[in-house]
Amino acid sequence: MRKPSRRVLAIGSLTTLAVTSVAAAALGAGLQLPGQAATSGCAVTYAPGAQWQGGYVGSLVVRNLGEPVSNWRLTWTFPGGQRVVQVWGASGTQSGAAVTATSTSWNGTLGRGASASVGFIAAGPGQGAAPAGVALNGVACTGSAPAGSASAPKPTVTATAIPVTTPSTPPAPPPISSPAASPATSAAPPAAAGDGADCTKPAPLPVPAKHSVVGLGTTATCTESALRSAVAGGGYVTFDCGGGAVTISVTQEIKSTSTTVIDGGGKITLKGGGSNRILLAANGTTLSVRNLRFVNGAAQQVVDRAAGAGGAVSGIYKTRIEVIGSVFENNSAGFGGGAVYVGTDGVLTIDRSTFTGNSSWYGGAVYSLLSPLTVTNSTFTDNKTLNQGSAGDGGAIGTDGAAPLTPDRTGGEIRLCGSTFTHNTAARGSGGGAYLWAYAGDRVVVDRSTFKDNTIDGIGGGARVSVGPTDWGKTGSITITGTSVLSNTSTANGGGLYLDCAPTCTIENSTFYGNTSKAYGGAIFGAAGTHHDTNVTFADNHANGHGGALFGGSFVLDNTVFVGNSAGNPWGQAMSCASTGTGSHVIQWGTTSRDGSTSCIQQVTAVDPRLGKPADNGGPTLTLMPASGSPVIGAGSGCPARDQRGVARPGSGCDLGAVQVK
Repeated sequence: MRKPSRRVLAIGSLTTLAVTSVAAAALGAGLQLPGQAATSGCAVTYAPGAQWQGGYVGSLVVRNLGEPVSNWRLTWTFPGGQRVVQVWGASGTQSGAAVTATSTSWNGTLGRGASASVGFIAAGPGQGAAPAGVALNGVACTGSAPAGSASAPKPTVTATAIPVTTPSTPPAPPPISSPAASPATSAAPPAAAGDGADCTKPAPLPVPAKHSVVGLGTTATCTESALRSAVAGGGYVTFDCGGGAVTISVTQEIKSTSTTVIDGGGKITLKGGGSNRILLAANGTTLSVRNLRFVNGAAQQVVDRAAGAGGAVSGIYKTRIEVIGSVFENNSAGFGGGAVYVGTDGVLTIDRSTFTGNSSWYGGAVYSLLSPLTVTNSTFTDNKTLNQGSAGDGGAIGTDGAAPLTPDRTGGEIRLCGSTFTHNTAARGSGGGAYLWAYAGDRVVVDRSTFKDNTIDGIGGGARVSVGPTDWGKTGSITITGTSVLSNTSTANGGGLYLDCAPTCTIENSTFYGNTSKAYGGAIFGAAGTHHDTNVTFADNHANGHGGALFGGSFVLDNTVFVGNSAGNPWGQAMSCASTGTGSHVIQWGTTSRDGSTSCIQQVTAVDPRLGKPADNGGPTLTLMPASGSPVIGAGSGCPARDQRGVARPGSGCDLGAVQVK
């Protein structure tokens, strides 16, 4: 299986540069580095990015102020023993403290006034030290032209009738948070699941050296034709529209045909006409949209993916789509992905973005097909699927596998972290908030997220999370950690979650409260496989049939609490659990007295755990705090190292349920 390229030019053990304490103060604004000599033919701007224990991100934008050069070479030194582990925008080497970044085949020519960008991740001591002695082809970058040369040119208008300019000093890309370096070269391990820290964000795609600007400093010059021309040229596209918020109407789909990064700076809205898609990435290309707002984009109401998927942004085949800091409102599609779609053998990454009021037949806001999906620190509200096209699954997100289906597949990953799904609706089928369908060999991870007040006319009010079979004897995995599933509703099975585990699901440090199923499994319906719950709290969930909290043939319960769960069957059975599982250290209690129905494990403790209602008790999700003197305190054994909020647990005598009382 051919894995999608991240288009990152790595050099063995190289990574990106350190963020300094001085640079941190200039985050997002760029920091002009001091000159190293009296005369220089270049200027360099350092843009700091994320930093974490033992590692950091940075980028250098160098502008040639002298005569044109080819096969350029950018050099600098690290003053504190740092080492580079990854570089993009160049190839590079390091010898001692000296780093050399050499141009590639696609950005080797640097004309007078032109710029190139080099990004990096660095590790080691001296975090906070800026690169020193930066030079272009051996000439120190002081920000002035060398003696006898012409001064640096002013920005010039591209030779076209529409306003697309090439500026003399392109801005650095927006700063990002902790990147996810590859396991072999990671400068710092990713945050532990459920540890309360911000979710580790994917490293952003490198900004191309080629740069164009839409607009000439006024709103009137920021037009659809200017945007279309800039995107057609590829590279790094930004806007100069006069400083205020601007809406650009897009009346016909704009297609990018090469690697393109479009950054709206938080001020640009791209508005579709309600009958046309806004952006389409050509097959096999890369498109990144950053700090943009997309409204009223519309793919066609047809089954054909090429025409009917991704109302705002779409990549049909082998495309890489990146979404950072963007807003999607009231976009629609037929086949799937009312806002964003990525098709077979692509990659979709979404970070710090908001999706509201989008709709389609499958995946109201987002749909990914046989491609890895990563969603971090994003919000999905009031998205919906429509009861059309024999679909209706996944009110906010719908997936169908995380990698192409081939006999040698190693699988891919669907990962949601630090994200919130609220008031999303699926017309029928599966997954009011999300339908995360994967295949054997794939991995599904839901971490530090919230599913609240989602509904479905079908199964899985909060979400359906499933690993389906293949013909090749492989297994997949589902892991849910640090997550709250609150007040979701299904008209069939699984008010909170509907799970297909192949062969197991792991649920840890999570809270299920107030979910309702009109059939079986108020909190969770386990259709296949075994799910293992460790330090999970189930409170006030309800099923009209059996299993107010849990319904399924096989589950293992450790350090888990059941309280106030109920079932509407006429025999008073299965108020909490539809059958008896295995495990240890479980409290099971009714609303005001002992739950005398089916025991969740052979030996449960029947006592009121005295839990509060869902509240912000610290950490990224709502939890139920035990009262002082609660019997859950100190009653557990073998708990995870941290609770749902990220609070450390003791080595022995930990608390039952998702919360560790301090």
